[in-house]
Amino acid sequence: MTVCVLPFATHELGPATSFVPAVMSIIFILDIVTCFLLITRFHDIGDRRLLALSLAYVWSGFMILGYVAAFPGVISSHPPLGSWASTSPWLYLGWHVGFPVLLAVAWCPWPGHLCRPVPVNQRMRATVRACLLVGAAAVGTIVLVSFFGHSFLPVLIHGTSLVRMSEITGPPALALGVASAVIITRGTRSRVGPERWVAVTAWVCVADMILLFASLHRYSVGWYWGRGMTLVAVSLVFFAMMSEFTKLYRQLLTERASLVVTARTDPLTGLANRSVLNLETPIDRLI
Repeated sequence: MTVCVLPFATHELGPATSFVPAVMSIIFILDIVTCFLLITRFHDIGDRRLLALSLAYVWSGFMILGYVAAFPGVISSHPPLGSWASTSPWLYLGWHVGFPVLLAVAWCPWPGHLCRPVPVNQRMRATVRACLLVGAAAVGTIVLVSFFGHSFLPVLIHGTSLVRMSEITGPPALALGVASAVIITRGTRSRVGPERWVAVTAWVCVADMILLFASLHRYSVGWYWGRGMTLVAVSLVFFAMMSEFTKLYRQLLTERASLVVTARTDPLTGLANRSVLNLETPIDRLI
């Protein structure tokens, strides 16, 4: 069906050796930085959903590392970091299914007591660090099992053909992706911060899967476009968070300048007050 809708996706372009490691390295860096920004925001407002969202980006980052390590010709052509026909596609599916599902867990209807903000004290910070370490260890374990247990995984790719992968995993993967995107859209529709971009991220992941299953071959137009869509998916929340932090920083500078003016002038006449004449008064004490 996807081939009929996207016939351009099947056109082969040939392999690009440096394309996968370059793009996936950028994605990994964006994942880790986004996770850090989400944790910073969690420390500010105490929303548990942000912690769950950061764990989704931990999953994404380490799955991407495993995918690159197993991709043909990137690190080695021999085990244990070789190009098994089973390891690379299963890790890629693990990213495309697991990431939207974890996003959906973060934005599905939670019990009322879990939706209330929590005070972020030193103990909570230690708990957050422990959760992130456990999450990274869990994903790392899954990646290692997929490497050394590759003989137990069904082979999804023969050569560069993605037909078997599309036939076996296409329908359930797309169904999970669409269901997750719907849940996330419903959960974030009332949000006004960067989190509203999570819904767009989920739908971009769905578009990426459609391109992948329509490609039929690695190194086709659809396959390359899919890697680009992956990059877009992990970039949205990152740029939204950076935009908000920049806006808050500018607002802080504006308010600071306003406080300096208020501290140094008389509110009635607008003239300089006595604090300006006191040259020994540090500027920080005036605000």
